Amino acid sequence: MMKSDHKMRSLSSAHPHPNRQSAMTKISDLSRPQLALAAIASVGVVVSTLQLNSVNDDLLGLGKINKLYNGLRRAKVGNINAPYAPYKGELEPRSHRQLSPPPPGRELALYTANDDGTNVTCSFGATLGPDAIPEDVEFVNTIVVGYPGADKRTVLRQMEAMTQLSGRDAWDFEFLGMTRQPYIKTNYPHHEGVWGWQEHADQVLLVVRNIRTTIDEYHDILSDIDYAKTWWEATMRIPRLYKGEVNEDFYARWRDERTMDEIGWYGWLIDYWMEGGILRDYFDHKITTAEHWTKLRTPETFTYGELQWDVNNCETNTTILPIVYDEVCDPAVTADCKAKYVISADRLMDPATGREENRKIATLLNQTAGMENYLVDEAAWDCLYDLIVANNTDGIAPEGTEDYNDYRIREGYQTRKHIVSTRHLNKMVQQLTRLINKYSAADAETGIDWTVSEQALFLVEILTEHRAEIQAELDATDPLQ
Repeated sequence: MMKSDHKMRSLSSAHPHPNRQSAMTKISDLSRPQLALAAIASVGVVVSTLQLNSVNDDLLGLGKINKLYNGLRRAKVGNINAPYAPYKGELEPRSHRQLSPPPPGRELALYTANDDGTNVTCSFGATLGPDAIPEDVEFVNTIVVGYPGADKRTVLRQMEAMTQLSGRDAWDFEFLGMTRQPYIKTNYPHHEGVWGWQEHADQVLLVVRNIRTTIDEYHDILSDIDYAKTWWEATMRIPRLYKGEVNEDFYARWRDERTMDEIGWYGWLIDYWMEGGILRDYFDHKITTAEHWTKLRTPETFTYGELQWDVNNCETNTTILPIVYDEVCDPAVTADCKAKYVISADRLMDPATGREENRKIATLLNQTAGMENYLVDEAAWDCLYDLIVANNTDGIAPEGTEDYNDYRIREGYQTRKHIVSTRHLNKMVQQLTRLINKYSAADAETGIDWTVSEQALFLVEILTEHRAEIQAELDATDPLQ
């Protein structure tokens, strides 16, 4: 970062905007070097085809990938993270879709039961790919969203297994075109994410993982793909996912330059989906304008000073900002941008709590229009969870489920924990405390009473657990670290 940026940042601390008083400690002493910029627009892209049970070889053949990539180069696309990039696909209008029953005798998804109704056993069948999704069913489509590295893929995998309907990554919608797949995996509005699915979504499933763990995983995925900068580069490196080696020098540089910012982005993403798309500043989490928020969505294209509200809106601007929603959360685009369910990724992957967490996913599907004829019987919910997660402790894809490996195949994942400073740990505790306090009370600013929200109460419960774990680590860490 240029020295002038540091000067601008010090000014922002010295001259806070009178109507945007900071609710938490201002992030300071940060920069964003070339390595960090190289990492932008990669993790949200890297898993762009991994969630599919089967992949169309012709579609993802090298020839077509190169054709897509060369086309992008010729078009001189300068910012792969543009949140509202032009759409070039086709999708049948919702009003033209007609409901119809499934074919007679359709086999339920991926399980069989013995004749006596006991000892349900599971096996995998073919998941319906992007070209095989029924065209005569009006699905209510689900966004599966979370911070990068939050293990959204396991949630998506369970949804696919319980319905035999495949999902699609937001970046695939953006670069490979629109399909009728009813599950959309994304990191939006994080800078690694993109809103690539137009109006193709109706409800939200928010996946939350311990901030300490998920930031580690976020970096390691970047390392797996050599800090790829484009969708094409990341796609070509997908076979390396969870198998790469982390260069500790590269990690230390990324950590020192990015982790403080990412802690802010972690809470920023949660606020966005809990509040239904209210635009906020990720530095202090105050209400902001659409113009400023769009800059925050593409941090690689602006200096650090340009991203900070207080630098550009000093005492001369005394207007109290109104609440503004992201335009893609307009009901005409997305029926409901507020998280219908919050899923704990940590609990989902723990066999002691995973069945209960998985049943929340199944319950949402059971309440989702269009899924009633595709969701497997309740007797198989636990069986499928055991097959994919509980009884599959090494994370290797069960037989017949190519590309369904999860992060547990990473060597040493059980004990892996990157070294961070007490400054980072303190910031994590502060961010979690902010979120816990916010979602434990009524919010006078937005008029939302979080005390009566079941999902807010659950969010507070899991974030409180995460904070206790990080506080214990902080207490045991050398203060000079």
